[in-house]
Amino acid sequence: MDLFRHISTFDFPFINQPSTQHRNAKFKRKLSLNNATAHRPTTANNTFKIQYAGFIKADFELTRSQAYGEKLTLPYQLRLFLRHRSWTTLTLAGLKAIVTVGLMQKTLDVRIGYGWRSFCSENELQEGDNIFISFPNDNFAEVEIID
Repeated sequence: MDLFRHISTFDFPFINQPSTQHRNAKFKRKLSLNNATAHRPTTANNTFKIQYAGFIKADFELTRSQAYGEKLTLPYQLRLFLRHRSWTTLTLAGLKAIVTVGLMQKTLDVRIGYGWRSFCSENELQEGDNIFISFPNDNFAEVEIID
């Protein structure tokens, strides 16, 4: 097959064959697109960090609506983690109280629903607090305030 290709391009120079440089550039571009990671802003100041080291951990700053609202919309990477679980409730352990909250799941959105406001008030969470969430076990999260 290579011999035929070589003969045909040699005998008919007007046939436009893609050069190896063009093919290599196309391959490199495809590789770079496949290896690219999508970065989405998760909070106003992008303080969200997530790690996979035995269990999942995340920290972010609470806004006014998150600290005093009925529900908590989670950062993007944490939503991805929770979306693949079939949990309907989640137990949050704070410094002062442990509360079971409901998880509201739609196609791409996961929120902490009922029980979030009582968890915030019992653990005295306020606007501007940086909270650290870790999931050491299934369906159980530890929530801490960090400086």
